[in-house]
Amino acid sequence: MNSVKVPKYRHHKASGQAVVTIQGRDHYLGPHGSHESIERYARLVAEAQLNGGVIAPKQEAKPTVNAMLDAYEVFCEHYYGKTPDYIRVATKHLRLLAGNKPLADYKPLDLLTLQQHLVSGGRLRRSTINSVVGIVKRAFKWAVSRDMVEPAVWQALTAVEGLRRGRTAAQEPRKVLPVDEETVEATLPFLTRPVRGLVRLLLATGARPGELVGLRAVDLDTSGPVWCHRPAEHKTALHGHERVIWFGPRAQEVLREFMARRPVNEPLFSPQDHLEERSELATVHRRPNQAPNPKVSDRVVGNQYDSGDIRRAVERAVAAANRDRAERLGRPLSPEEEVPKWFPYQLRHTFATRVRSEFDIEASRVALGHRDAGITLTYAEADARLAATVAARLG
Repeated sequence: MNSVKVPKYRHHKASGQAVVTIQGRDHYLGPHGSHESIERYARLVAEAQLNGGVIAPKQEAKPTVNAMLDAYEVFCEHYYGKTPDYIRVATKHLRLLAGNKPLADYKPLDLLTLQQHLVSGGRLRRSTINSVVGIVKRAFKWAVSRDMVEPAVWQALTAVEGLRRGRTAAQEPRKVLPVDEETVEATLPFLTRPVRGLVRLLLATGARPGELVGLRAVDLDTSGPVWCHRPAEHKTALHGHERVIWFGPRAQEVLREFMARRPVNEPLFSPQDHLEERSELATVHRRPNQAPNPKVSDRVVGNQYDSGDIRRAVERAVAAANRDRAERLGRPLSPEEEVPKWFPYQLRHTFATRVRSEFDIEASRVALGHRDAGITLTYAEADARLAATVAARLG
């Protein structure tokens, strides 16, 4: 959880009152130095700390759904470090259908309308729709805890059930399957250098894309024959679990290539490396005295990818691979000849399948960082030794 800077208790000389500024708004507290002003200051600061730096709208102000979501998103930003995408999806749809509705007037029928809206859209799968409905319920529960709405409003929403398998027009979730390494190899030539390196590293480690997009050389422990990385932020960090990613010979080969290119405190796999690659491959170069081309957009190339960038890059590379194959054959491809569509998270499943085939299900569990609630510290040490053995042979 990120810390929130404590605003100062100040003296407003013109009025003689104490004042504190929270989110750009001055709150006057009473005579400066009085017990009343100090008490009110402590209460406001504590409330702001609880809500990620803002004062949540109160019930008597009759807040709208939008006002509640504004405060809830700030809380999520504070609690998670950044608001997760799945929460943003839920709040976006809730704002669309009921943003200006008074919070106290939000009824189960409104939530059912949201649910049906998502089903009719046809883009979200049943499990995602159930997740959105669950997030809306949790947001209202949070609003109850902040005294923004009566408990009865949230309790009524809990009566809305999730969609059941086979009882709805919503699409069913797809089972994530491994991707063939031949398919990955056919795609690699059409990926940019940093994304190509990241895909190779994902295939060698079984890590989640989000765990490696920001990896820096300074984050690596290279003291042993098998390298490792302990990310501070990962999927189960909130539950107190430690995540260790192990890098065997194949992974180390990839890492060394990029460690030689990038500063130790910057992401190894950076979009800026792609700009350098494009310059290296260019056959025509700018003259020293040539005027710069006018910018066609305000887009700025960042220093780090996110998981969505990698997924989109793979989608484009698969399409490019199929175009190239069709051009070489001089005809349209049949479905059997096409490079199948795949996405980066499937690499984790490919790795797990390889581990299970050469070791066992327990080795697969520890190599992927999966963990049961009852595992002891002694068992975790055994996990580390086994995971390192897997990485040494397969990674």
